[in-house]
This record gives sequence, C-alpha cells and structure tokens, in this order.
Amino acid sequence: MLRVVLTGGIGTGKSYVAERFRAAGVPVVDADHLARDVVAPGTAALAAIADRFGPEVIGEDGALRRTELAALVFADPPARRDLEAIVHPAVRRSIDAFFAALPPGTPFGVADIPLLFETARAADFDVVVVANRGKGAARELCGRHQRFVPGDRRRRRVRAGGAPRARG
Repeated sequence: MLRVVLTGGIGTGKSYVAERFRAAGVPVVDADHLARDVVAPGTAALAAIADRFGPEVIGEDGALRRTELAALVFADPPARRDLEAIVHPAVRRSIDAFFAALPPGTPFGVADIPLLFETARAADFDVVVVANRGKGAARELCGRHQRFVPGDRRRRRVRAGGAPRARG
C-alpha cells in the first residue's frame, strides 16, 4: 500500500483536496484532528503539557485551554518547540496506526499533514501531494474561515516555519 501525504500552507486548498480523496473512497486521516485528539482530557500528552506549561493551560473541565497555551508558545520559540516535542510524536504514532489499520488490499491511504516539511516527515511517505492555491485566493479563503486576525495568522505561519514553496 502506498502511503500518500497531502500538505500545503494555510488556505492552499488542502481541505478541498482531502475531501476529493474521501469522495473517491480513499481513506484520509487529518493530522490537525489528531493533534486535538492526542491532547484530549486524560491523555498522556495533555498531562505532559500541564507538567511543562502549568495548570493554567488546563480548564476546570480538564480540557486544554488552547487560547492560553497559544499565547505562551507563539511568544516563546523554545516553549513552542517544547509543545511540539510533546504533540508531534503522539500525532505521528496516530498516523502510523491509521496506516497499519487499513484493510489488506487498500491501494493507498492519505495523511493530511499541514506541517509536513516543518516536522521532517516527508521521507515517511511514498508520495507527497502539495496543495497550492494562488496567493490571492489563499488570502481570501483565510479571511473567510480563520478565527484570528490577518496579522496574527501571518505571525503564526511564520513562527510555525512558513508554508512550503513549490520548486519548479
């Protein structure tokens, strides 16, 4: 079975491409969804985050307080790296489990990983598909669907390592 990865920057059409794969019956796993799952209440990753960043990033309901954590890690590159060292391995294990659980004879599965190059995972896959909408279309899409202001979006993208660029 081929391990295919879908990647691209913010607003580049990854969700659209992933949905086209799903509509064709291809199994797809989304790393962003997995990243939320691995920090659910009661998980080892959430406990590690609380140990590293303190109880103030955990709500009374036991859930991660994402806004508070984001304020800490986007202002402090070493803190962001610490968070990534907790979350990324857990997400990687979940993606590996997704591929391992696919039925025999499945021709290929797709992992949607926005930070593929930033996490140095490209070599883990047989095929890399890069979604790359035009810059203007990507900006317009981000403006409609993102919950943070444009300057904040730009700062987060830069701090996360930026979007991959197609080489031609």
